[in-house]
Amino acid sequence: MTDLNNSVLPHFDISDQDDICQRFDKWIKKLKRLFSIKNIDNNGKMVDYLFFYGGDGLEEIYDLYKADGDDLNAIIKKIRDHFNLPRTFG
Repeated sequence: MTDLNNSVLPHFDISDQDDICQRFDKWIKKLKRLFSIKNIDNNGKMVDYLFFYGGDGLEEIYDLYKADGDDLNAIIKKIRDHFNLPRTFG
């Protein structure tokens, strides 16, 4: 039996701002599918895998908004909300 570390899920690239919300939603869908396949239902482990596979960029974004007691869904919402912030140019 293989473990989650042998599964293929690329890091989420936050440097590419094109369609970032849509790409993030698709990436989260793949991550949740991986949880289902591997029977991972422990919130703490799911959060660890989110940041392990998501890369440092996702964790740095979350660190801006984190609060005690955030579960996986709250963390995902905070990151996604960050991607929806208006961008200033120039």
